[in-house]
Amino acid sequence: MLSEDYLKRGIKLLLENDFVGAVIACSEAIELDPHRSEPYHCRGAAKFNLKEYDAAMKDFDKAIEIDPYYEEAYYYRGNTKYNLKNYMDAIRDYDKVIELNPRNAKAFCNRGLAKNHLKDKEGAVDDLEQAGKFGLSGAFDLLKKIM
Repeated sequence: MLSEDYLKRGIKLLLENDFVGAVIACSEAIELDPHRSEPYHCRGAAKFNLKEYDAAMKDFDKAIEIDPYYEEAYYYRGNTKYNLKNYMDAIRDYDKVIELNPRNAKAFCNRGLAKNHLKDKEGAVDDLEQAGKFGLSGAFDLLKKIM
């Protein structure tokens, strides 16, 4: 099989919530072509869902090293840092996502939640309002909870 075939299989398994299978398939893709960012991201997402946050972080780091404009890798790395309660670093990753895509509602929402943990209520409100304006359902409900 080709690296692309293993990557497609990994993505399919990830979407089916077979995270262990996705890790295995993406690892095969990486072994065949270690210079592609997508298999690292896919494997990182599977490890994230397995709550293997340190291992997921390494995969997201590698995906970003290969492709410094990989928006989803920054987003998932931000989520990983958020789950590790490293809110400042999570905010930096969400900042990068927003720099790459100024209409990424999920990044605004998660950055707002991270800011809320850091007691930056004004920043949290601004970000959650932005997420709602960009169509993220539930952002305004989250906003009501922190106000």
